Amino acid sequence: MKNIFKLFALLLSICTFQNSIAATWTWVGGTSNAWNTKANWSTVSAAARPQTGDDVIINSGTFQPRLPANNTITNLTINSGSLDTRTNNLTVSNRVTLNGGTFVNNQNSSTGRVTTSNLVLNAPSGFTIGGTGTFLLQVNGTMTLTNGILYTNSNDILEFMSGSAVTGASSLSHVDGPVRKIGVTSFVFPVGSGTVYAPISMSTPASNSNYTAEYFPTAYSNTTSLQSGLDHISNVEHWILDRVSGSNVNVTLSFATARSGVVNNLTDLRVAKWDGSQWLNLGNGGTSGNTSAGTVVNSTAITTFSPFTLGSSTTFNPLPVNLLSFNAKILDKIVTINWSTANEINNDFFTVEKSIDGIHWSTLSIVDASENSDVINNYACIDQSPVAGVQFYRLIQTDLNGQSKKYDKVFVNFETVKPTILAYPNPCADWLSIELNPGELSSINVLNSFGQLVMSEESSEKAQLKLDLSSLSNGIYHLELSVNGQLSTSKIVKK
Repeated sequence: MKNIFKLFALLLSICTFQNSIAATWTWVGGTSNAWNTKANWSTVSAAARPQTGDDVIINSGTFQPRLPANNTITNLTINSGSLDTRTNNLTVSNRVTLNGGTFVNNQNSSTGRVTTSNLVLNAPSGFTIGGTGTFLLQVNGTMTLTNGILYTNSNDILEFMSGSAVTGASSLSHVDGPVRKIGVTSFVFPVGSGTVYAPISMSTPASNSNYTAEYFPTAYSNTTSLQSGLDHISNVEHWILDRVSGSNVNVTLSFATARSGVVNNLTDLRVAKWDGSQWLNLGNGGTSGNTSAGTVVNSTAITTFSPFTLGSSTTFNPLPVNLLSFNAKILDKIVTINWSTANEINNDFFTVEKSIDGIHWSTLSIVDASENSDVINNYACIDQSPVAGVQFYRLIQTDLNGQSKKYDKVFVNFETVKPTILAYPNPCADWLSIELNPGELSSINVLNSFGQLVMSEESSEKAQLKLDLSSLSNGIYHLELSVNGQLSTSKIVKK
């Protein structure tokens, strides 16, 4: 009897141990949206739904899961599809991994929430937080940005709690939309837009605080109302940093040539803040990096919050001429070079340079600029003497202070452009006149109907050649004109 009881106890302990092992639940979604319906999951667990110690994987299916009540799991991975929390809270004790798909709350009342210790973004096609209701993705530990953009909006926010941090933010992986920070620790907001990463930072607040930041790759609506001490501000970007509650902090803005324009004097950089009527000069409390990329912090703690942008105390740091396009096109026998700017600050002139080999350059044209403008300006010049083959063009922009910036070169290829033959009279009796461009190296060949050369002439000086055809028999001939290596043919009739 004792052996039977021992065996029963052993079996009971084995069953209890097996039931305590964490299970992995993979969403199939072939039956309904119900989270608590086991047929919607692929799992070996005996439980009816994911338990506290379990891992959950969401894939797209015929139906997508809806959370019916508050729930706690260990790890959550979303590969595709969507997870609708409704107005419930899903607590993930270890890690949420976003490989693709969406978080949604498709109920208008209250807020859906996913809270996690750690968050990993590895979604090459991006990951969206959305839905008809409001949604909160809350991080208590570390967010690791590996790949892809996380898209948020004013109703659906990514929130970091006190002590949380971000690693790996870059142009390839950041947050496009608002980011909230709660607590008493400093923070670098991993914000950007599209493929542009443009962080903004806050110092450590003295008390529990609530801040929200977002980046915009456009000028603020007013860029001309400036407090004394500001010569100009950026015409291409700004940030919104709002404080809901808490203490004052210092603000650090980032810059990079590719998105912010040319920075040529770190000392003159300023943090500027819009107060509702003008841009205030918040000073330069220090910079990092170099003129290609870095940061600037304001001088003293800020007491009110609003739009921020980069400014300059002098004409240095043009911030910037924003070039929209630069191209060159063949038009008949000339090349037209066109370019457009979205805005300009202290822009003196443009220089268009030409090169045959892409290495050695000469000035083709100098074009006066608009100096200061916040509208689109279109410019153009003409190369009236293109050569056969490839030629390169590049644009150089020069500020009023003499600083300049070179842009990438473009090229055209004249190999397919043939010279035009103007020969008269045709038919002719004895003399044939051929019009040429003076100074071009030209050769003329006359061939009979069998392709045999019967006459040849060269000229590099004359504007017109006259051929004496009196010795030729009447009939059809082919005229070949070679100009700078480019060949054209035409028929003439001798009568």
